Amino acid sequence: MGKSDVATAGAADFHDLAPALAVTGLSKSFPGVKALDDVSLSVRPGEVLALLGENGAGKSTLIKVLAGIHKADSGQIEIDGVPQDFTNPADALDAGIKVVFQEIALIPEFSVAENMFLEDHLAGKANLVNWREIHRRAQEIFDRAGFALNTRAKVKDLSVSEQQLVEISRAMARDARIVIMDEPTSSLTPAEVTHLFGVINRLRKLGIAIVYVSHKLEEIFEIADTCVVLRDGRWVSTKPTSEHTPASLVKDMVGREITSLFPHSDRTVGREIVQVEDLSSKRLDDISFHVRAGEVVGFFGLMGAGRTEVAKAIVGFDPITKGRIRIDGEDLKPHSTVRSKALGIGLLSEDRKTEGLMLDGSVTRNMTLAALDQFTRNGLMDHRAETKQAEGFVDRFAIKLARLGQPIRNLSGGNQQKVLLSRWLMFGLKAVVLDEPTRGIDVGAKAEIFALIDELAAQGLAVILMTSEMPELLGLSDRIYVLSEGRMTGEFTRENATQEEILDAAIR
Repeated sequence: MGKSDVATAGAADFHDLAPALAVTGLSKSFPGVKALDDVSLSVRPGEVLALLGENGAGKSTLIKVLAGIHKADSGQIEIDGVPQDFTNPADALDAGIKVVFQEIALIPEFSVAENMFLEDHLAGKANLVNWREIHRRAQEIFDRAGFALNTRAKVKDLSVSEQQLVEISRAMARDARIVIMDEPTSSLTPAEVTHLFGVINRLRKLGIAIVYVSHKLEEIFEIADTCVVLRDGRWVSTKPTSEHTPASLVKDMVGREITSLFPHSDRTVGREIVQVEDLSSKRLDDISFHVRAGEVVGFFGLMGAGRTEVAKAIVGFDPITKGRIRIDGEDLKPHSTVRSKALGIGLLSEDRKTEGLMLDGSVTRNMTLAALDQFTRNGLMDHRAETKQAEGFVDRFAIKLARLGQPIRNLSGGNQQKVLLSRWLMFGLKAVVLDEPTRGIDVGAKAEIFALIDELAAQGLAVILMTSEMPELLGLSDRIYVLSEGRMTGEFTRENATQEEILDAAIR
């Protein structure tokens, strides 16, 4: 079937087509680790193939081999049945593979059209850039794909989702046959996710094969035709998405049954620990709420709604212009992180790598940082006591590591979060604020973090959960507050909360 035939075939017809991309027996090793071990998969024109697995499963390595960044040790890559031998990213682009990485690689000061033709500026007379032709070609691609973009707009003025469209348009400008999307919705609002899925469906109708990488299972069941699961660098399964349930997909990914992704133990809700009245700041307007001991209270809002601002304000990190914050009956005055720590409230930041962790520090030191006074005698550190305490939390939370002295940057995202939780529990908190605690974490680690959150509440902590993930919000929260543009626009109990009502409150 030729390219024009593919373009007229519906998404349901891709099973009859030969693979656009076929990978056979791919292996790749780095010093001390075999990242890929005899991996095979194929994706057809018009098919959306979900590539799944925990962190460390081999997904990133496979993507980089397909992008020409790494060269495989063995195995074969074929595009439209033709064997390929990529020595650099330009080879992969020329062969028809385009990767839209999580970190978008565009030049902010250049226009949309300039970014689309970075690798291949169209020459006119006297070998000068033919700007008119560049904008004409860009508009032609937008018309074909149904993208509402201005070819002359600067990339810096576009939203994240619009920048993704520019990346996809670059792929179409190079006649890409295969587009690989690596965590494309990590920074998108629900409305932008819906728009992206519409774009993906248009690409399918144009006969473009899509490899879609995501930790978000609800997205997989909405957009993917086929699921390929990797574990520890090896192929585990290839099945139509329709043959999977969330439980079966998780089992393939983690290698074990997870009976309940969102545990909710019986627990006693006690006195009010966090009381916030008329809180205002540069970004917040008269926010009031309360959280009781043994309760998980979720906060939801679209991007820019003020979740992170609330999180940082109530632990004394961000300044406020008015309002009252009390922790277990005591005022947060002076408004500082030193005072909030003394009162017993801590924050797991959304950006753990820059605001939570000392990446080159050891696991032990990152874990004990808030509680160093416990291990200090006459100005000297009791390293034996520090190590013993750290070992206890490693065992308790099943933190996977080579040794306590290794740099924490070498741990997976899920294990880094467990270390941060251990830090605050070691210190001894009454309340903890968790800002996007599962961002960038695979589904197996998510299940473990969810269980830990439930355990914290069961131990009597007041837990404040800031999340943009609707399943996480509904599955973990006893009560839910909704923010929109720095204002409180809704409050729901676990029993009466629905996705539709929460989203409605989020756009008020």
